[in-house]
Amino acid sequence: MRIQFEEHIDNEPLHEETWKINRRKWLKTALLGCIALQLPWISSCESLSPETKYKDLDGKGVFSISEMKSIVAIQNILIPEDGNGPSAYNVNAHNYFVWTLLDERADSENKSYFKDKLSKLLSISKEDYQLDFYQLSTDNQKSFISKMATTGWSRSFLSRMITIIFEAMLFDPIYNINPKGIGWKWLDLPVGFPQPTNTTKYPDFLQTVNSQYG
Repeated sequence: MRIQFEEHIDNEPLHEETWKINRRKWLKTALLGCIALQLPWISSCESLSPETKYKDLDGKGVFSISEMKSIVAIQNILIPEDGNGPSAYNVNAHNYFVWTLLDERADSENKSYFKDKLSKLLSISKEDYQLDFYQLSTDNQKSFISKMATTGWSRSFLSRMITIIFEAMLFDPIYNINPKGIGWKWLDLPVGFPQPTNTTKYPDFLQTVNSQYG
């Protein structure tokens, strides 16, 4: 099935072209700053087994395990294992999502937006089906996401979640995101050097700087 994101909603930038290129070319164009961070279309073709996609989840006190399972399910519908590059699960996009919300230096309004809209989305899903989102059949999950992609706030939220997934593809594996640099390899991006270490990764390097120059 294909879920359409044909225009921008709320106060997000409007991008008029309908992109007909594959995800790899699209993202490489986005990285060059040529287009707004918005995906006009996604395809959802294959689902992972619960034993695979719900293994070793940790909400870090931000989300419950139940919420984490639903986050994984939502992300893997948005960017699935479809033979056109790594899936959201492959790049540990769920870990990146939690990581961004734990960042004390990140914008608090943006963090509240994601938590509030996710809670709202999951509440509507439970009202519709009397089950948590991750407990739904794959077909019902896809049907629900397709429906929510047609309304203003939820289409905007799902669009931003796609951006989160794409950002995860660019992260260094030291953060337990983008394992083995699979996102870099898919995009054919050169690896930056020097790569961060346990003492130079964000935000740890800030403590080092403060201790030396603070």
